[in-house]
Amino acid sequence: MLVLFDNGTPRTLARYLIDHHSVTEARARGWQELENGELLNLAEAAGFEVLVTTDKNQELSTESGHPQDCGCSARPRTLDPH
Repeated sequence: MLVLFDNGTPRTLARYLIDHHSVTEARARGWQELENGELLNLAEAAGFEVLVTTDKNQELSTESGHPQDCGCSARPRTLDPH
């Protein structure tokens, strides 16, 4: 699974994922200045399946159009971090 870490996501979290997933940081792609909607659209277009973020006020929408507050998002559904 291709996983994208947003700015602020602890790098140490990657060590729990890298044995089974490909983890990339947004800043490694030059995406550190993008707004969340832009970042999510580019990540999806680039083939990323999961966006991990520490943004507490981020609101992401699922394909059904229902916004969800979360720390981890995957399309076509939003993953609940709890």
